[in-house]
Amino acid sequence: MSSLSAVRTRESMMIIKTWLLMALVVLVMSACSAPPTPTPRPTISKPMLTQAEAIGSVQAYLGTKTYTRRFTHPSRVICGSNNRRSIFDCDEKPARMTLKSYPCKIEGRFTASYESSIYAWQVRTDRYQWTLFERTGAIVPSQGQLC
Repeated sequence: MSSLSAVRTRESMMIIKTWLLMALVVLVMSACSAPPTPTPRPTISKPMLTQAEAIGSVQAYLGTKTYTRRFTHPSRVICGSNNRRSIFDCDEKPARMTLKSYPCKIEGRFTASYESSIYAWQVRTDRYQWTLFERTGAIVPSQGQLC
């Protein structure tokens, strides 16, 4: 019976040693691994594009854009005489819809101002405005504009 208890004691000691070794390894790994340092966001002290380049980018964008207008033609009643006794024959034409595309041609003087808080150029004319984001190159027209 003593040899059986000695085997059990030896097994339990091995289990305890294994657990202690694993705990030590986990402790060393967690102590040695530092949290990742955040990558600092680059601060842009000046715009990446010049004012002329920003205006040129928006004008090039407008050269490729078109807008579509929808025209609804009202229904019409067409009457005409079909014989000499002046009996009129009336025919009603149903309403129809037409779509027509127009190029975006903006007349006027373009101006641009830089907004450093959003890293974007605000390009304006007398009636319209676009935002040119430097980091993505996206050009966004102001709300309600066709081009």
